[in-house]
Order: sequence, then structure tokens, then C-alpha cells
Amino acid sequence: MPLIWDMEIDFLIIGQGIAGTAMGYRLEQAGQSFLIFDLPESNKSSRVAAGLYNPVTGRKMVKSWMAEYLFPKIEPFYQEMEKNHRKAVFD
Repeated sequence: MPLIWDMEIDFLIIGQGIAGTAMGYRLEQAGQSFLIFDLPESNKSSRVAAGLYNPVTGRKMVKSWMAEYLFPKIEPFYQEMEKNHRKAVFD
């Protein structure tokens, strides 16, 4: 088995929450090599939030940046990942 530092990879992803998983998925589709480092802790925000998303954030309760563009794409993206991997994204 090769040592990690002997491997040639295109991208290194630190953390496999929602963002790390989505990035890995898109890199996989693009034919890029990547490696994900993650610590399996139970109190991570991606696990606690269970994949929920909220269009309003912050102390001032303002609309999330690019919400009109991003939010219509979230559910179709999760459904695509589930279909392609034959598994629910957040089991």
C-alpha cells in the first residue's frame, strides 16, 4: 500500500461535512483525483443539522448570499448524489 505522501492527487479536501462531500462528488464527476481527511466526531455541524439549509442566517437574520441562485439547486443536487451512489446522502 503506498504511503499518502507518495501518492499524486489533484486535490486535498479537509473535512467531509456537506461542503467536503459535495466538493468530492463534483471532483469525482470531473475525473479529478482527491483525498479527504476527516475526523469522525459526532457533534459536527453537518451531522447535527442533518443536511438542513436555511435561507436566513447571521445575527441580523439576513438572506444568505446568493440564496436565489443556490437554493433551487440544493435538492436536485442531493437527489443526483443519492441516485448516482444508490444511497441517501445523510443516513
